[in-house]
Amino acid sequence: MGHTGIARLCFAPIGQSNEKPPLQALAKWWEHVTECYQTSLGDTIVFYDDSYEIVKSLRGKVKQYVVSNGTITAQTKKLRVSGLGELMDGIFLSEQLGVEKPDVHFFEQVFAQTGLTDKTQIMIVGDCMRFTI
Repeated sequence: MGHTGIARLCFAPIGQSNEKPPLQALAKWWEHVTECYQTSLGDTIVFYDDSYEIVKSLRGKVKQYVVSNGTITAQTKKLRVSGLGELMDGIFLSEQLGVEKPDVHFFEQVFAQTGLTDKTQIMIVGDCMRFTI
């Protein structure tokens, strides 16, 4: 869906009226816009070079987990559409854990739930140094 289609979908609930909507209606509309935005984040998947093939080739050889600050809505769709979700051994989202990367508590929960203890054997690959480690 293109940007125009997304805009139409998101703005449809406020209609064409010239009347000023009540605050409660605006809050509900904003929730709707946010949901549209989060859902649309997974519409386009772009892999760097042969990254998908690398992840696929490592399946069963090493444990692979998603660790992300992305929302449940956006990340679930991205992982489904990209096919990466089925290649992972687990998915850890900050929204579910209640703490964001790079907070040490995020990683402590990941390590506790996966049983990973030897941190010298763990590699984290990310797209943003500020939030990845």
